[in-house]
Amino acid sequence: MKKFKDFSCNFLFKISDQPVLLRDLLEANALFNDGMLVDPSKLNFNFKILNSYI
Repeated sequence: MKKFKDFSCNFLFKISDQPVLLRDLLEANALFNDGMLVDPSKLNFNFKILNSYI
């Protein structure tokens, strides 16, 4: 099951090598706690939309 989770996360998400700024992390945490959507570009990851349809 762990191998499947690792594969699916790597297949659907592109994670940046750059670190996340503390200010952006705190803002994303506040948005998440309020039940709002978090902007993925602030947390340095992208969703591979084409791979989600395959």
